[in-house]
Amino acid sequence: MSYEAELVVVVKQEIKLAKGSKIQKQIEQGDRQRSGFTRIWDLCSLYLQGKQHIKWDKNLRNYVGSGQNSRRERVTINLILNMYRNLLARYSVAYPSTTVMPASPSADDITKAEASETLLKYYWHTTDMQAVVTNLVEWLMLTGTSAFHTFYDPDDQKIHTRAVSPYDLFFEPGASKVNDSRWVGIRHTVHKEDLIAAYPDKKELIEKQGRKPEINLKSLLRLGQAGGESELEDRVEIFEVYFNDGEMGILMGSEWLYAAKWPTKVSPVSVVNYTRIPGRIWGLGVVEPLVELQTMYNKGRSQVVENAELMGNPKWLIPKASGVAKDALSDCRPGEKVTYNANSGPAPTQVPAAPLPGYILDNIRQISAEMLDVAGVHSTSLGKRAIGIESGAAIDSLTSRDNQQLQVTQRNIESAVKEVAVCILEMAKVYYDESRMTRIMDDVGRVVYKELRNTDLVDNPEVYIEAGTLFRDEKHDRDQRVLEFVKLGLMEKGEALEALDYKTGNSRVTKRMVGLSHAQDMLEAVKLGHAIEVMPTDDLAAFVKVFSEFMQSGPYYDLKPETQEYIRDVLVATSTFGKEQEQFQRAEMERTVFPRVEPKPKAAVQDMATLGSPMAAAQMASGMGEMAQRRSLADGEPSPEQGIGRTRMGGGG
Repeated sequence: MSYEAELVVVVKQEIKLAKGSKIQKQIEQGDRQRSGFTRIWDLCSLYLQGKQHIKWDKNLRNYVGSGQNSRRERVTINLILNMYRNLLARYSVAYPSTTVMPASPSADDITKAEASETLLKYYWHTTDMQAVVTNLVEWLMLTGTSAFHTFYDPDDQKIHTRAVSPYDLFFEPGASKVNDSRWVGIRHTVHKEDLIAAYPDKKELIEKQGRKPEINLKSLLRLGQAGGESELEDRVEIFEVYFNDGEMGILMGSEWLYAAKWPTKVSPVSVVNYTRIPGRIWGLGVVEPLVELQTMYNKGRSQVVENAELMGNPKWLIPKASGVAKDALSDCRPGEKVTYNANSGPAPTQVPAAPLPGYILDNIRQISAEMLDVAGVHSTSLGKRAIGIESGAAIDSLTSRDNQQLQVTQRNIESAVKEVAVCILEMAKVYYDESRMTRIMDDVGRVVYKELRNTDLVDNPEVYIEAGTLFRDEKHDRDQRVLEFVKLGLMEKGEALEALDYKTGNSRVTKRMVGLSHAQDMLEAVKLGHAIEVMPTDDLAAFVKVFSEFMQSGPYYDLKPETQEYIRDVLVATSTFGKEQEQFQRAEMERTVFPRVEPKPKAAVQDMATLGSPMAAAQMASGMGEMAQRRSLADGEPSPEQGIGRTRMGGGG
């Protein structure tokens, strides 16, 4: 069953949605209000396809060909296409990805951030988010508006993200920005059989539902052709409506087929504009400002071509009494003989056409340059030589300025990608259980599942999502980062070779996350009073970080003294593993920096005499006594504090 057939699977609740007839009327009203924008989108699509000699037919309510005039040349040189492809390639190269930052430098938050980023990177590759973002950019450049839609598909039990065209986006009538609209709707065209399979209790209603003729996308497929391509049969339009109060529903006509709560706190629909216009909910794309200039350019080029045709085939002056037929000179061939009556007047002569004024060609060049300026690209960005620019610094400056103009749109896309990332993590907490996470990411998935469950993403975030345009995670980029780490001495050659051979450039981060999570589990076991074992193969640095951070926190001092001593012993053992035995013993004996504890009693007495605080001296004396007790226990001797039991000597009462 397709996604459209069963859009969202959530435990059904008692949802009180607005009346379906009211939302249906608002959708139809919004569709009528945006008809001017859809006409512009159609026009932009036709111009991008090269169908640029068109006009609007009021009767057909569509764009049709303007008609072929045999007496005038009609030239189409599509400059828009090259600009569109160039900008699309630049956006595709710099497509955004996500990175997760911990809210604090604590080991717990670092582990949660690394677990969240591991899941997002897995999702980014398996869902091919680069293709999704490219599809979004295509709609943005053509129409100025598109959206990301994140959803869970119960068929393959996976979360998906797709780009939505503006033709399928609907807002509350009169809304000037997305936040003003109380709801956002997405149109789906589904087969009746799939819809009946998803909602069998609505079978009779679905079978009676007719499909309203769809005219918005006709001009994208054909140019006013009579009959045109046949439409898909047995299809029904339904609308997936998300309300800003956290409710959603599937609307068919005026009836709600389904109602539920959002599975996430963040809206699954993230709207993006190419260029935001204040007071207007629909953005401005790249093609729309170029349409008029492209029309003027075509007219100028047509005029030049027509003049060249006239100059290459000039008109003839033929005396009426010369005896030359009317069609004798209409198709002249080289060497052809044309007879005429010399007694009746002069021979037929050619009349050369007047050349075009110089300002015509200057105007064409000016229009071409203005189109580049409007699109935000120049000849250097298109791989051409800029006229009048010779220095490499000037060429680099022009290219840099062109790239800077893309930053506005890139920030809009990055903001939407950030919302998508949060939505993905929240949906994963709802739909992905531990067994599935383990199945798709092995043992790392178990850690990701545990940490993600404990991660707060919205109210009081423990991790922060960032979307960077230049954050790349392709094979070449991963290998390049590994080589840079080797040059800086941050990675051993053997580890780098393994990362390059097995394509595991980020395995170091994953292993670190697993080690921190394991150390955190061991700490929780100790806090509950259990004994633990730490193996030499464990990440001892993670144990040192987790246990030392906990010892600096308030909950550590709320534990029993025995548990505190156990945690301290684990920390000393892991931090001194592999070192000399004397270092371990010294760490066990001298447990604190303050109060300072001297192994020699005489030196300890001298240190106590120099202290100005009686409390500090008492602490040092207590510490010296504890050290002596630990030393005596290690040597197998009686405790000096306990001494030797005295016997009663002689008599006495």
